[in-house]
Amino acid sequence: SESLFTRFEGLPIHQLCYFQGHYSKKASLKDLCWCLWLGAEPYYPTLKKPDKFGMTPLHILALSQRPNAELCTEVLKLAPETIATADKFRRTPVEYSLRNRAPGGGDIVHLIYRELVDSQIRDRIESMKWKDELMKEVYALKRDMPLAERQSQVNRITFLRLKYELMEQTSMLEMSLWKSAMIAVKYSSIAKQKVKKKSKLTEHGSVISRPREAERKAYRVHSGAQIIIPQVILFL
Repeated sequence: SESLFTRFEGLPIHQLCYFQGHYSKKASLKDLCWCLWLGAEPYYPTLKKPDKFGMTPLHILALSQRPNAELCTEVLKLAPETIATADKFRRTPVEYSLRNRAPGGGDIVHLIYRELVDSQIRDRIESMKWKDELMKEVYALKRDMPLAERQSQVNRITFLRLKYELMEQTSMLEMSLWKSAMIAVKYSSIAKQKVKKKSKLTEHGSVISRPREAERKAYRVHSGAQIIIPQVILFL
């Protein structure tokens, strides 16, 4: 069809990634640098631009039957956001890389999935322990791993990521409810009782009694978290 003949018009980086298997890896990297910095036109923005099939250069590299890990690394550095871009077939570079059976395809999976997980957990998971556990599972994606085992490992990583994200969100919600319960009890007691000697001034000059450890635990038990959190989880 006509779209095949005009697929790479104005998209030299896409064309380079498509035909990179016919050249040496060093030559492909050199051509990429030329397209980005030395060409007559500014082709850098086309790294994120889809072609006729909605594919970015990263899609094309993930599909390649002659995987080029060096070129993929450079494209990932320059346009990491395209890792989650879906094409007209509703597939992302991650999905294509997982189905790539070509020799060396494991290298592409490792590169792409490592970048994907790192970007997903960067702002969603605070616990360094959970982050380290997830990245260990990512590095367990061996380059020569059979397709079935590769998919199984990816499923495990996805399960752990969602689990840790949910635990992180529910922990933050519980802490917020606990804090709200303590504040509510403190201010209601101030309105009803006289201020005790052992007290401290807040930033606004209000006098608040110092809660004891037993009281803090009681606030946590009666904060309503056991009722609220299960209802919120349904929407996470």
